[in-house]
Amino acid sequence: MNENGGGLTVSARPNPASNTVTFSYVLPDSMEKAVLKLYNTSGRLIYKRILHNDEYEFTYNCSHLNRGVYYYFVSTHDDKVSGKLVIVR
Repeated sequence: MNENGGGLTVSARPNPASNTVTFSYVLPDSMEKAVLKLYNTSGRLIYKRILHNDEYEFTYNCSHLNRGVYYYFVSTHDDKVSGKLVIVR
């Protein structure tokens, strides 16, 4: 899934994922950082990471997560994007 807000772009691959997922992102030039939060369907925060504009992707070990649907949200002061991540086993 690839979600795009005004200059903020985020994708998660592979999706569906089983053991790891790579989040790729581009922050607007005016933003130095953003926050990524991953939630389960009950609204429980599973993971939080600060994203910096000098990085472009990171890999998250999701092997401990139960199979199902999770939602990620990335926000800056001016922008917010969201996406769905599916975990399979």
